[in-house]
Amino acid sequence: MLLERSRKEAERVGREQLMRTHIWKKLKTARVRRKADRICKGHMQPAQSGMRVQFLLTADSHTDGDVYRDRNDQLRISMAGLNRYAAGDTAVVMAGDITNAGNPSEYPILKAMVTRYLTRCRVFPAMGNHDSQGTSVNPDFRKACGLFRDFLRFCDLPDENCYYAVKHGGVYCIALATERMLKDDGFVSRTQLDFLNTALDRAVEERCPVILVNHQPLNGTNGVERKWPEGNFEQSRAVRELAQAHADAGITVLLVSGHLHAPFDRDSFQKLGERFYALNLPAFLDKDGDQGGAGVAAKFYADRLELQKVDFHRGKTLGDSRVIEL
Repeated sequence: MLLERSRKEAERVGREQLMRTHIWKKLKTARVRRKADRICKGHMQPAQSGMRVQFLLTADSHTDGDVYRDRNDQLRISMAGLNRYAAGDTAVVMAGDITNAGNPSEYPILKAMVTRYLTRCRVFPAMGNHDSQGTSVNPDFRKACGLFRDFLRFCDLPDENCYYAVKHGGVYCIALATERMLKDDGFVSRTQLDFLNTALDRAVEERCPVILVNHQPLNGTNGVERKWPEGNFEQSRAVRELAQAHADAGITVLLVSGHLHAPFDRDSFQKLGERFYALNLPAFLDKDGDQGGAGVAAKFYADRLELQKVDFHRGKTLGDSRVIEL
């Protein structure tokens, strides 16, 4: 009888501790939401003179399926910081791994954050290797693609495939996507390569610069052969050759990737050829939640593109800007 009472008492204490923890998490998240609301509703920056459009470039947000998770709280502040940085016509590029495991529970939380904190921006997501899993327990690529296409519809983007091309503010944003579930690499079919060629042809005809988004860096760019010895997706050379051929036709192509979770360093920005550049982004929110908020503001003018590293979480620029002639 004494042992039974002790067991019940331990269970009661455990329930109380669990409830206190849950209540603490809810209170903490409520405080974070109030802070994020203040940030995203703050004074909007005036558009710089002559700036046509601005793209805020991010990667690897790794939204979690637990609404009260610490890293989701960090992500709320960072997203609000994107909204604070918006000026004029602004779009946010999410260059893959927008979710942590492609779980159905993660997308509603991501959608709620976009709706609440990115009120001044269009959103252009790309699929990453984490988004292609469908679930971290029992991976399901078809299910993952369906969830991602649903998010494309939510962002008012073409959703026939997981890859797409849209024109925004006189700039073409082309997002590629893997067509197979692979751990770190990706696969693009001949059909997707033809799509890319057609989209780039259109950009050349209209004399528009291009932001080409692929979550994984192409092999041979951004130090990727050093950090990922298995190379990258099988058609890496074909994508690079297509991009370079169209850059040679007179348009600027900026290839944007993430995946490496690497801080800004000498491998972050690389000139691949005439009018063709590669930019690798740090994690907007590291999957372990111990860093985040960094990205790049890409400001397009009639004659140039300015790239500025920004800590969106803390609301400050990081070093000097880089200028690319268009």
